[in-house]
Amino acid sequence: MIMSNLFLANGLFQILFMIFIIFSPSYFSMQSLSKFFQICLLFNPVTHILNILRSPLMIPSGFNIKWSYLYLIVMSILLFLYIAKRVKKTYVLEKIF
Repeated sequence: MIMSNLFLANGLFQILFMIFIIFSPSYFSMQSLSKFFQICLLFNPVTHILNILRSPLMIPSGFNIKWSYLYLIVMSILLFLYIAKRVKKTYVLEKIF
């Protein structure tokens, strides 16, 4: 995905991040939702961050914390590979090294 206008991309990412926060189980309990919405929340990265932060406080999350760690590690690796690919293709007049 190539975004020619960086200001538009910045605005879209802010809106996307706000949607992730609003639709995360930070304001409500995940156990009170139906199974369909619980599965939908598993695709939200904020849900997994909250699950990891709540585990030392003994707040039940509804699913195992190992899945949260696995999800965040996989997403971090994919994001790193994407950024590395984009930086490698970037044309710079003077090389850093």
